[in-house]
Amino acid sequence: FEGQHQAKFFQNTFLASLADKFPWLNKVDKTLYNTGFGEFIRRNFNINIAKGAESIGEASKLISGDDLNKFKFTGNYVQRLTGRTLMRLPVIGLFATAIMEVPALIDSVKKEGTFIDKVKSFTNQLCKSAGYVGLVNAGIAIGGAVLLPYGYIAALIGMGIGSCIGLITSKGLNKQIDKVIS
Repeated sequence: FEGQHQAKFFQNTFLASLADKFPWLNKVDKTLYNTGFGEFIRRNFNINIAKGAESIGEASKLISGDDLNKFKFTGNYVQRLTGRTLMRLPVIGLFATAIMEVPALIDSVKKEGTFIDKVKSFTNQLCKSAGYVGLVNAGIAIGGAVLLPYGYIAALIGMGIGSCIGLITSKGLNKQIDKVIS
């Protein structure tokens, strides 16, 4: 279970046919590992994939009819964990989570007050929303990546624990943001 497959947004879901219908969706459906940010992290932390990919095999065939490739990472524990984490974060999923924060941003500028008050309110909410999106998604990905070597059920439990830690951390960050921006 040490290996990690790419957790793309559409792959092996009921939305996969939508991605097949619109090929441009497959081009944007990538993990954070395959972005410029991911390349920056890989280069600076010296994260490398071991030669050759293994098929996850029967489990993935039951889900989608296709074999999924799982990748093993070289290096120390932190390097392997970071590689697995980057492959667990679909870029479209990050954008979808960020879009869910748009109403809170809109509400922040609707509050009464001067232009400066509205800018402060918007900045406050933008920092909180960015913290929430980043911390919760990172918590889910890291939690799942930490427990993945112990099996898929363990990885799901890790994702739940990571989500809770991300939420708690986000709430703590929100209190600090309120102190700084108020």
